[in-house]
Amino acid sequence: MLILATLAVTSGLRGRPAKTGIASVFTSTTAYVLIGVVLFTGSGLGIAGLLLLGLVSLVPIAASAWLATMTQKSGRTTVDQGRDDLESGRRRKVLLVASIASGLGLVTIQLTIAGRVLSLVGGVRPYAATIAIGGAVTVYLLATGLRASWRTSRWTMYVCAAIAAVIFVIGALVGGLSDIGSPVIPSQLPSTASIVSLFVAFAVAGAVDPALMRSLSGARSTVKSAVSGGAVTVAFTLAFGFGIMALYGGSFWAPTLQFFALVVGVGVIGSAVLIFLFTLMIGSIVDGLIAAASEAATDMIADDEDRSPIRRIVTVIFGIVAIAIATVAPPIDAVLIGGAIVAGSLAAIWVIATLTAKLTNPAVAFATGVLGAIVVALIAGFGNVFRFDWASVIAIAVAVLLSGVATSILNVITGRHAAPART
Repeated sequence: MLILATLAVTSGLRGRPAKTGIASVFTSTTAYVLIGVVLFTGSGLGIAGLLLLGLVSLVPIAASAWLATMTQKSGRTTVDQGRDDLESGRRRKVLLVASIASGLGLVTIQLTIAGRVLSLVGGVRPYAATIAIGGAVTVYLLATGLRASWRTSRWTMYVCAAIAAVIFVIGALVGGLSDIGSPVIPSQLPSTASIVSLFVAFAVAGAVDPALMRSLSGARSTVKSAVSGGAVTVAFTLAFGFGIMALYGGSFWAPTLQFFALVVGVGVIGSAVLIFLFTLMIGSIVDGLIAAASEAATDMIADDEDRSPIRRIVTVIFGIVAIAIATVAPPIDAVLIGGAIVAGSLAAIWVIATLTAKLTNPAVAFATGVLGAIVVALIAGFGNVFRFDWASVIAIAVAVLLSGVATSILNVITGRHAAPART
């Protein structure tokens, strides 16, 4: 990870132009694949679950591509630094805050997953792994920010593609792909409520994911980058999934004794390689999210000439906050759903304000949406809302709808009051 970090930073310092594209889309989407793996492997990952996992990885890409296209059609993009007028600037800030909220939740989840996995495989304390990865990423992003993260994404995509191919070949030769159709240990899909909740949360969080937004908005063709990045992500997911399922007799359960037997079987060097590759993937995901979220925060508070020092300060603050939350090891589903409620409410405000070219009292509209989600939690129970369940689907939908409706009503009321003054 340190070698790749050095390459990324020195490449950025040489002044070569950084480009977004397939690699950055792939790395950003891998964050959602890891979250899906946590859900699907809990009940055994079989062929049906793997296909669903590949499908669900496309949801955030599609949502983010739709939002990126909408910003471009409205005459604004998430990477623009200009200010056409006060109204468009206020709308843009709402979208930036939504992306920061989504990014913070996703970074926290990735660092939490890193702590748990490295604790199980490598025997390190979860908080130590969280602090080490989060701290290392934050430090090397101080040099060139997004340019460093985009270059690291390329290396990550190449390495992940190679590993997926190797795992698939080993699984086919050693385990046999025929076992996938009739696994030794039968698997089952998560509940319908869990799957739907995951889809909804991915759609909302993915739409304003800062890393995906920057990658797609900065690409020459949003649709081409989304399709290409999605294809690479699905190919990686299926190749790696089929390979690991073949090795495990047709289905994959984690964490189980079977899983640890494989870790022990590969020996010290094999375990070190697995830890390195996992750390590489998590580090690349986290650096993209922190860099993009920090850029979004910098866009809100800094002029072009003051960006670098402010970006560094924001990067450090964002990294510290994410690490602090992740060391508590919060439930992954609770963080994802809570972030989706907040980001979804803000995104709904932005959508309505963009369609009507008017934004009135966004704080009131946001509070209305969040309070609606809280009411759902009081009725259904906070424990049900902040886990993958039907209650979380309702809470997210209520937050989004109420924020959008409140924005429309406030715009209409303000318009009526302002009419006499214009005459």
